[in-house]
Amino acid sequence: MSVIARFEIEHRAYLDADGKPLQDLPALASQRDEVLELYRLMSLVRVFDSKAVALQRTGKLGTYASCLGHEATHVAIGAAMRDEDVLAPMYREYGAQIRRGVRPR
Repeated sequence: MSVIARFEIEHRAYLDADGKPLQDLPALASQRDEVLELYRLMSLVRVFDSKAVALQRTGKLGTYASCLGHEATHVAIGAAMRDEDVLAPMYREYGAQIRRGVRPR
């Protein structure tokens, strides 16, 4: 079998599990409060997703598509949208919906 491509993906982390900076934040994250709010929302999405998976596995919730591992991209999509933008979610975009004001219950 021939090799088509080789590549590396660099892992970069700016915050630890408690939301504390591991290193200087990039210029785009110069607003500390905004960074912490986005991290809080990502954590909320993770908790929401874990609860929904548990409910689904016990038969208390129907079919559910987990968003585990997608928290950052979905919250970022919601954060990048302007008020007049329209979000048309399919499934798993819980983070974007929460960032746009939908509250999990």
